[in-house]
Amino acid sequence: MGKLGFNRKHHSIKKITPNRSAFNIAFIYLIYGVVWIMTTDTLLEWMVGGKYETYAQLQTYKGWVYVALTAVFIFALVQRTLGLYEDAKTKLQDSKDALQDQFEKTLTSEQRFELAVKGSADSIWEYDGLSARYYMSNTLLINMGYLDQEIKLVGLEDWVAFIIEEDRLSFLTYVSEFTDVPTESFQVSYRVKRKDGSIAWIRTKGSAQISDSGKIMKVAGSHTDITLFINHQDELTKIAYYDRLSGLLNWHGFKLEVQKRIDNDPDRSFTLLYMDIDDFKNINDFYGYTIGDALLVEISRVIKKDFSSLGLIANLGGDGFGFLIDGDETPVVLRFIEAIYHTLTKIRPIEGRQIDVSACIGIAQYPKDDNNFEELMQCADEAMFEAKLKAKNTYVFFSDDLHDAHLKRIELANTLRKAVDKKELFMMYQPVYDLTDKHVVSMEALLRWRPYGKDLISPDIFIPLAETSGLINKIELWVFEEVFKQIVEWRKIRSRNIPIAINLSTKGITDDHFIHSIISLMEKYDIKAGEIEIEITETSLIEQAETALANLRLLSGQGIKILLDDFGKGYSSLTYLVSLPIDVIKIDRGFTQRIHSSKEIDAVISTIIELAHLIEIEVVAEGIEFENQMNYLKSLGTDYGQGYLLHYPALPKDLEDILKQ
Repeated sequence: MGKLGFNRKHHSIKKITPNRSAFNIAFIYLIYGVVWIMTTDTLLEWMVGGKYETYAQLQTYKGWVYVALTAVFIFALVQRTLGLYEDAKTKLQDSKDALQDQFEKTLTSEQRFELAVKGSADSIWEYDGLSARYYMSNTLLINMGYLDQEIKLVGLEDWVAFIIEEDRLSFLTYVSEFTDVPTESFQVSYRVKRKDGSIAWIRTKGSAQISDSGKIMKVAGSHTDITLFINHQDELTKIAYYDRLSGLLNWHGFKLEVQKRIDNDPDRSFTLLYMDIDDFKNINDFYGYTIGDALLVEISRVIKKDFSSLGLIANLGGDGFGFLIDGDETPVVLRFIEAIYHTLTKIRPIEGRQIDVSACIGIAQYPKDDNNFEELMQCADEAMFEAKLKAKNTYVFFSDDLHDAHLKRIELANTLRKAVDKKELFMMYQPVYDLTDKHVVSMEALLRWRPYGKDLISPDIFIPLAETSGLINKIELWVFEEVFKQIVEWRKIRSRNIPIAINLSTKGITDDHFIHSIISLMEKYDIKAGEIEIEITETSLIEQAETALANLRLLSGQGIKILLDDFGKGYSSLTYLVSLPIDVIKIDRGFTQRIHSSKEIDAVISTIIELAHLIEIEVVAEGIEFENQMNYLKSLGTDYGQGYLLHYPALPKDLEDILKQ
């Protein structure tokens, strides 16, 4: 609009140039004179006929009239011309002032941008898709020890030269895929070499300008040094894989190693032992948790000393221990168990107290009892429970006599199969609060099951059952549609948008057809991206990782926030956080419930929150039940909180007041 206005002003200035104005006045005067002479002479001749004296006298009068009218006419023309000049002069000055003002604003904006670039530790870059030229500010490379004269960044290949050889191909492949099928934004992480030879991790983010034909016109973004975060991965990996007290593998580390064994050598048999210390709760109650923890450390020490060379050992949580033994020959297993019982007699006094330790052991064997870790541990757990019913220091093999538990699971699965059609499933919702001012920022959709005529069945029971029995997709699709229907209803009463987080299983996130079914349901109910969020668990990132990643990017590309649930409970998140489109992590309730139980736990929670914020990921703390937990999390800068202290899960009708606020 501004350019158009200026062009009009410039056009009017051209029309009143001196030569043009002089010509216009002379031309108009000529026409006026010719018309006057021809018209008035003819008129006079007609009026006086042949009277010459009268004609001569009238010619004199006519001359004076002509002079008077000419003076008036010339005055009007000159005045108008001078007025146009004055108006043009004013407009020209206005245009000049506007251009000067715009120049000053542009200069100020450029100065601010230059200061921002200089003040940032990141480097700003731009790639021109038309000329294939690459520009990057030198800040990052200077911070990595390079001198200005050593930095030459004309094309993308100049930046690629700084990337270590092992990462170049993957980086160029990613760039090539992005170029072939461009999206509005992208993110990739890789390693570069500093001047001193050390390695730095870089995260590159960018936004693209794409033409109507789908070609990249420009891409701009930043290079960020995320080495600090990556360097903390070893520490966090140890937290994820190993038990803090004993230093042994924890449940997740044990699961990972056992599953590797199954995947890499499926024909090789082995035996799993699940050992649980007898009456350990009584030991804690009688001696206190400090003595109890010290006892667990001592038990771990002696079994690690005697058995670490013979197979895998793990602390499966609290007073539970796991062992993997090669083979499934009964004599070998029995000798191993007898050796464990003998080792437990070597426990040293704890703070001057000699504590007798006994344990029950459940035994499950691969592939005889099952062929995956979860089921094998379930078998071993059932066998251990049976052993505890018999006596202390007892072991039990999983057998057909214990298979009744599996039959009950099958019966429950059949009941669950009909739950959707019988309308036994229903949804509850738990609000998530901003810990700063305690206003509701979102809700989590929670599935519940009450079989007809029976009590509620815990999701911890029926969700894994649905996954193993192949029912999870049908149930999840029902969940998504129910939540979408609820959103449509809540639109009628809510005062603002409150997004609903929906849990997505491993089966769901790795099923392309299921993901497209979700998108189709969104279109059916006109669900906007900001109205829902997707929660995934760390486990879902392990199986079919490439498919899961592609589907996550598809959902994220729809504008849907991705939440990583139970963070810290598993083992995959530390690897994927910097490369997956994760917007929010939810700290596992196990950490929240152990706040102030030890300095180490508090340090871990603080580190998780700090590192998440470093990579621009928001944090939700789950399982907040006490004020001191909430206050501590708030002091660490935790963004959001969820738990019984803030609000119990509730039926939709019980949340209407919150939606109206």
